[in-house]
Amino acid sequence: MQMGAQGSSRIAVLSSTVKTSQLELDALNSGEICIDAQEVKATWRDIQGKRKVSMPNAVKKHGTTGCVASKLPARKAVQITASPTSATGYVDNNDFDDDLDNDLNDSTED
Repeated sequence: MQMGAQGSSRIAVLSSTVKTSQLELDALNSGEICIDAQEVKATWRDIQGKRKVSMPNAVKKHGTTGCVASKLPARKAVQITASPTSATGYVDNNDFDDDLDNDLNDSTED
């Protein structure tokens, strides 16, 4: 998994678990990366900008000390497969409510 945040961008990963062979995180300038998972496992990792990367709920934080936990809840686990040219994933959260909880059912109208 590779993610980069720079400038004023922020990335929040809302998942209960993150498991990957490679974890490459780059937080540059004012960019922030926050992974809300309770379990973060990586065989190999490279984390740049550790003060701007956070894993507040993880038992092992991999030396990160950045942002606070996200206000949005973690999502159900999903498997994503990727190759250098494509990535696929499937999420079915069966969320058929009117709550503004950042899902497909939320209205984009004001």
